[in-house]
Amino acid sequence: MLPSINLPTSRPSRVAARARFCTCRSAASQSPSSSSSSLSGGPAPSTTTTIPTTPGRSSDFASVLGLVQWAVANKVRFTGCRPDIREGVRGVFATSDIGAGDNLVAVPLGSSLVVRPGERCPFPDFIPQDVWVGLPWYCQLACKVLHERRLGPASRFADYLPALPPPGRVDLPALWPAEHVRRLQYPYLEQQILDEQEEWRRLYDTVRRHLERRDLSREDFYWALACVRSRTFAGPHLPTPPAVKLAAGAAAAAAVAAFRAALGIDAADGADVAAGAAAVLPAALAALGVPAVWQAAEARRAASGEAGTVLYAVCPFIDMFNHDSRAQSECVFAPWKDEFRVAAGESYRRGQQLLISYGNQSNDALLQRYGFVQLDGNPYDRYVVQDMRPLLEAVLERDMAVPREAVRAAARELTPSAGSLDQAVLTAAGAQQDTLAAVASLLKAVAGGQAAREGARPTSAAAVVAAACGEEAAAAATSLQEDEAALAQLGQWETWEEAAAERTAAAAAAAAAAAAAEQARGKLEETWTGEGAEGGAVGEDAAVVAAAGGGEEGGDGAAADATVVPEAEPVLAPPELAAFGGNVERYRTVLTFRIAKKRVLRTLAAA
Repeated sequence: MLPSINLPTSRPSRVAARARFCTCRSAASQSPSSSSSSLSGGPAPSTTTTIPTTPGRSSDFASVLGLVQWAVANKVRFTGCRPDIREGVRGVFATSDIGAGDNLVAVPLGSSLVVRPGERCPFPDFIPQDVWVGLPWYCQLACKVLHERRLGPASRFADYLPALPPPGRVDLPALWPAEHVRRLQYPYLEQQILDEQEEWRRLYDTVRRHLERRDLSREDFYWALACVRSRTFAGPHLPTPPAVKLAAGAAAAAAVAAFRAALGIDAADGADVAAGAAAVLPAALAALGVPAVWQAAEARRAASGEAGTVLYAVCPFIDMFNHDSRAQSECVFAPWKDEFRVAAGESYRRGQQLLISYGNQSNDALLQRYGFVQLDGNPYDRYVVQDMRPLLEAVLERDMAVPREAVRAAARELTPSAGSLDQAVLTAAGAQQDTLAAVASLLKAVAGGQAAREGARPTSAAAVVAAACGEEAAAAATSLQEDEAALAQLGQWETWEEAAAERTAAAAAAAAAAAAAEQARGKLEETWTGEGAEGGAVGEDAAVVAAAGGGEEGGDGAAADATVVPEAEPVLAPPELAAFGGNVERYRTVLTFRIAKKRVLRTLAAA
């Protein structure tokens, strides 16, 4: 599935205004049928990567430090910020106060993993050229990631690759079993995910033989695909290097100067400054104008989305920025410098996490491409109904006494010019115009001669669509209220589990202390019964045992005086968690997604 790209972006920002050729993850991530982290919360919702507390956590910090060192060595420029892990959140943080418009990061294309249109396979001994040309861009880029990882310390990206999330951390729906996909309760995205899974299987079959020669498994291949699909930025491919355009401008300037000299148009002497400036002006215009016109022509081709005009890149350092739909900062491409840049779209205080927007993306795209959902503050969320006809049949039969067969017959007679009831895109603002037009035509076709039932009944296309949204929500396996309650219960259960783990650890520590006290008591008894024991030594040993909580009369000592804290009432996990095999993060993501979709329906149904 080749993505689309719109350059410049449709949402202008301070950053987009600074560079003509804007690039964002949305362009590299959207599936052809889509238009456009973790559960956000608090005053500044954002999508972030939370690092779990595991024995390997120190390696996470080491990988981030290695990335910073790699960036310095590979001419990545960054000011006032750096990647870090703070309070379990992995992202980019301000190391000083930052003002709106300040340049943050610039990554040269030469320091990125890039796939350009039509490029030949750089490692034909790994992937043959005849196989390479048939792979989509994201599979080519995944092969580059695997090739670099296979090189080990010899790879130019050796210190960057450990900063990529390890297998299991990139939990894209393309890696989920079908049962988990179906629990999204959203047929439109479910079908896209299943189609993508089939595409990944087909791609693996294509390259399997070549991967196995390098001891690379299906899991390795899927990991590379997941990294690429969740971390790639897109930019305009301008095939002519800037140096060539500048050289052409210099040649044009020399030709103009030679032409003027041949015609005897000599520059005035130095005393006449104005005349001298006028004499060199044509050559100067040629030197600047030719590269500018050439650049503009290539940029127009790239902006049109024409095949072969887009490049895709995994940009180390920039790929550490987390997303927020309301962020004013974006990643842009500077063609004259051949580099990706991020500038601050707003001010930040030292220590704050810096956020960028991956583009105007719905939660459909955010989940499928990056594996997270922005529950609050995503103005681009939507709900897509694959086929409006069954919903309209139910609404018109209930509210206007129109038989379902009559609705189906009228729907079959709709012409393309009347609009479409397929892939109906619904947002908080309502249905798109072609959907409203189709519903209006349907209403006109079935309204004649039909006696409407008493009570509230839809009188417009918008009202019918609103009623259809209510039908869609009611048909879901769980309600919005049930999903919100399950999400709250999941959080409470996690809190109780953490407290239970702390109680278990405290009990283990107490048991260890009691064992140590018992051991000390045994040694003391040996001292008492030993020959030649001195009273002073015995007294000292007794004091040691007493301090440890032992003694003949003290029983458990301090432990006996400790206040017994009753255990909190156990909190059960939501029953549905069992269907996810105990995978809490995936279940949370699914719940959050369902809530986001059903809130869109609720808003539309109430309109």
